[in-house]
Amino acid sequence: MQCYAQCDWSRHTRSLQVQPSTTVREVKNAVAQSLQEAQTWLEYQGRQLRDSTQLQDAGVADGSRIHIHLRLQGGGGDGGSTGAESRSCFLEMYSMRKAAKVNPIEEKLARWTQCQLSGEPLQQPVVTDQLGYLFNKDAIIQALLKKSMPKALGHITSLKQLIELKLTPAPAGGAKAATATTFQPGNDAPFVCPITELPLNGRFRAVVLRPSGLVVSERALKEMPELVRERAGGQSLEASAMLPLNGTTEEGIAAWKLEPSTGLGHAAKKYRAAQHIPDGATKSVYSSIFIGDRQPVKETYSCRATSARGMNIA
Repeated sequence: MQCYAQCDWSRHTRSLQVQPSTTVREVKNAVAQSLQEAQTWLEYQGRQLRDSTQLQDAGVADGSRIHIHLRLQGGGGDGGSTGAESRSCFLEMYSMRKAAKVNPIEEKLARWTQCQLSGEPLQQPVVTDQLGYLFNKDAIIQALLKKSMPKALGHITSLKQLIELKLTPAPAGGAKAATATTFQPGNDAPFVCPITELPLNGRFRAVVLRPSGLVVSERALKEMPELVRERAGGQSLEASAMLPLNGTTEEGIAAWKLEPSTGLGHAAKKYRAAQHIPDGATKSVYSSIFIGDRQPVKETYSCRATSARGMNIA
């Protein structure tokens, strides 16, 4: 039978002698010998025919007109569209770096195994500041002597502001300090609670008792407060005596505000001899021991008394 093929790359219609069993692939090869099969496709009555389809199965009869089209390079729908002009642009488009997220478990473990100042593994003696961060005492001393304390730790100006911690080492086989190459999430930690033996790895909240420096877990405070009090030497377990370790910044600031003042300037009172009068003496008699028979000069509107400086006004 005879059919007519119209091609996109030619204005002329071509006549073909075919058999009903001829496949679409054979028609394409006969018409577009210089083109590859993947570059063309055949259309009949608005339908795209597969290469393996026979003409009689597609309904092509004698005198039918078929269309042979060129496949577009890209454009979508054919699997060749990448959404980019080149492979380098394509790779760059899909390899955009996202903001790195820190594993919270890794961050908590690092706080309990590394000095927040030097980044070195925690080694006793270990101290903490008012916010509950842990430091190696030697690193703090070196920073204070060299005056190289980072701005973020500017609130540390003296060792008197720090609390030396009484940490209980973990049993043999405890994990070493976490590093960027050796970290593996786990429950092991270099220190444990002396009461409950819970690992101090950030998964269990812990506090330090002031001023003893004993570090215990919050579970021990809730379940066995008497043992904690005995271990701490009988000190009070009030909220003002507890400082959360490696907690949130808000928790550290709140505990800092509750901390009882230990400065001598706040605790000491000005000594006044008149307030410590011996038995049987009046206030005026006791005061005369220090000022003699001289009567104190009274102040007037225009004259200030100078008796306190040992001077008399005539």
